[in-house]
Amino acid sequence: MRSPGPLVPDPDFGPTDRLRGWIVTAFVTAIAAITRFTMLAYPTDAGTPVFDEKHYVPQGWQVLTGGGIEDNPGYGLVVHPPIGKQMIAIGEALFGYNGWGWRFSSALVGTLMVLLIIRIVRRMTRSTLIGAIAGILLIVDGVTFVSSRLGMLDIFLAFFVLAALGCLVVDRDQVRERMAKVYEEGRIGDSAWGPRLGFRWWRFGAGILLGLACGTKWSGMYFILFFGLLSVAFDLSARRAYRVQRPWVGTAVRDIGPALYALVIIPLGVYLASYWGLVHQRDRRRPSRRR
Repeated sequence: MRSPGPLVPDPDFGPTDRLRGWIVTAFVTAIAAITRFTMLAYPTDAGTPVFDEKHYVPQGWQVLTGGGIEDNPGYGLVVHPPIGKQMIAIGEALFGYNGWGWRFSSALVGTLMVLLIIRIVRRMTRSTLIGAIAGILLIVDGVTFVSSRLGMLDIFLAFFVLAALGCLVVDRDQVRERMAKVYEEGRIGDSAWGPRLGFRWWRFGAGILLGLACGTKWSGMYFILFFGLLSVAFDLSARRAYRVQRPWVGTAVRDIGPALYALVIIPLGVYLASYWGLVHQRDRRRPSRRR
């Protein structure tokens, strides 16, 4: 008996309504920008930060004015890596030490998160409509809305993690496209392990973004483990779908090593590099010893 379905997946590697997709994305993202930036400087505590902004906003300002480091002994909660506070400092550099300044970067990445979720969901479902619905749901999500309008770190962690997920979804589609090309050329059986997949820039980008997530808050480390397993699972699924003779061995031999490099070594390197400014400035400020 013949199988009722195709032996290999249909060559579907992403939505095809590109123009309409970008028009819808731009429209929904514009709505997000309005909700994030309108009255951004309100509220403040008599012109000073509110809630936990009182920890991170002054630290961001000292990063900006103190040569990239936080050395004020009055800041008893300097407990997080520097990337998030550097992001806050960007807005403070542009607009000064005020509500707009210390919340600008949060509002910007909160808006970009809506754009990302539209594109990610659209690519995963092959539906611009469903992507737009996902974007609208993120716009009205209370936690994301508030986080996008405060000078705190959580929104930056969420942004980097979401962007890393988007990179892995694009990488998944590119891997399937490469596997389909090898299958169509009749080379899928050249090795029992399946083809080598070459250097994967999107997965490399995901590693950089995960490093930035860890450089914002240490809880970003959990996503390194999860996304590493997810990437390997995508590769295994592609090898099985295109009838590689030994997909499990092929994944173990050809995919796990590059995944460890891109999603473990690269994030670790980016995380360590995030402290470069702190180490460099401390070395410069250290008084020289007299001989």
